[in-house]
Amino acid sequence: MRRHQKKNIAIDIDGVICDWQGHLSKLVAERLVVTEPYLEKYDQIWHVKDKKTNKSIANFAFDDWKDELHRDAPVLGNAVQVINDLTSDFNIFYVTARLPDQETNKWLTKHGFPGVLHFMRDKTDAPCSAIVDDYIHNLRAYEKKYRIAVCFTQEWNKNERFRYRIDAIEQLPQALENAGLRP
Repeated sequence: MRRHQKKNIAIDIDGVICDWQGHLSKLVAERLVVTEPYLEKYDQIWHVKDKKTNKSIANFAFDDWKDELHRDAPVLGNAVQVINDLTSDFNIFYVTARLPDQETNKWLTKHGFPGVLHFMRDKTDAPCSAIVDDYIHNLRAYEKKYRIAVCFTQEWNKNERFRYRIDAIEQLPQALENAGLRP
C-alpha cells in the first residue's frame, strides 16, 4: 500500500488562528489615551481615518505592547484541534508578517499548535500548495502563482470574491477537500 505524500499548507497567525486584533482592540480601549473621541470610528483598528489616532494605535501595538499582544492573545475557535487533525494529511507552516520574536513561538507552543513557524513579509515565498489568510493582498498573490488561497472572512475582506472562503477555522478541512488537496 502506497502512502500519500503530505502537501504543505501555509496558515497565517493573526486573524486566522489568533484573535490578535480583538485582543488589541481590548487593550487599546483599556489603556490607550488619545485626546479625541476615537472609539466611535474605531470599527476596525486599521481603518481609523485619523492619522494621529492610527499612528497612536500602531505605536501602541508594535512598540509599547507587542510582546504582551503576541503572548496573551486568545486562540480563535477550535484552531488547535483543527490544525492538529490536519497534520495527518498536511505539513503545517505558520506564516506571519510579525517581526521575528520569541513570543510568537511561545504562543504557538503554549497552545499546542504543531508545525513550523516562518516570519516572512512576502508569504508567496512559503513553499506551500495553499495559504489560509485574511489579508487580501496575500491571497491574491497566492492565486497569481496558481496556488490555492483560502480566505478567512474578516470585516475588511467580506466583499472580496475568492473561490475558497471560510468563516471559522472549523470549516478549513472541508475547504481543503473542496480544493482537491485532501487525499
